[in-house]
Amino acid sequence: MNSKTRVSITRCESYDKKDLRKAVDKCVNLLGGFRKFLGPSSKILVKPNFLSAATPEKAVTTHPLFIEAVIENITAVTKNSKNILIADSFGPATPYNRPGMKRVYEATGVLDVARRTGCRLNSSTEYESLSYRKGRVIKKIEIIRPATEADVIINLPKFKTHNLTVITGAVKNMYGVVPGFTKVGYHLRFSEIKKFCGMLLDIAAFIKPTLNIMDGITGLEGEGPGRSGTPRKVGLILASDDPVSM
Repeated sequence: MNSKTRVSITRCESYDKKDLRKAVDKCVNLLGGFRKFLGPSSKILVKPNFLSAATPEKAVTTHPLFIEAVIENITAVTKNSKNILIADSFGPATPYNRPGMKRVYEATGVLDVARRTGCRLNSSTEYESLSYRKGRVIKKIEIIRPATEADVIINLPKFKTHNLTVITGAVKNMYGVVPGFTKVGYHLRFSEIKKFCGMLLDIAAFIKPTLNIMDGITGLEGEGPGRSGTPRKVGLILASDDPVSM
């Protein structure tokens, strides 16, 4: 038996909706298709990269049409958009509260995605403190409630450079399940880069996403992961059920 994990890669040159749906579907089909990962009544968390209230052309956040294409492919299987919740915890520059959420949802374009698809946007700031005895660096992790309540987590990272971790991908994107300013505390506790990366791996292993689909159509290079980076056309979509392999 082949025990290796798989990463599929497909070409997609633009955020044209029709092309996106086909490319996302093709990429996930190489892993067995959405039906392999979803049940008809699954509570699904779609977890984009919403670092800040940045507009799509900045390439700082997962593109709204990419999110919409994934949701439409999901609902083609489940026939139910009400079971889909979009949630993320932002960087410290944007408060993790309802006004902060509204700013992010409006700026990133995901508010319109929710209106068009019928899925829900998170408005809860609740979180849980959970014990993780297997953690190599962190043994207790604060996790936002949408992540602890989901049956399925669809992780939608943005392909970007990062000033600490070199790149931000499927593993780093799971840092967004840590609420608000708790992330600042983790940065201080794990200030050494080796420990910080170990902490990220612990979180990804603890709250392991069911499926990872990366928006690599337009990436970010230079001084990422935020507004100091430079958008760069890459033209790729990647998918894997293993965030480390991606």
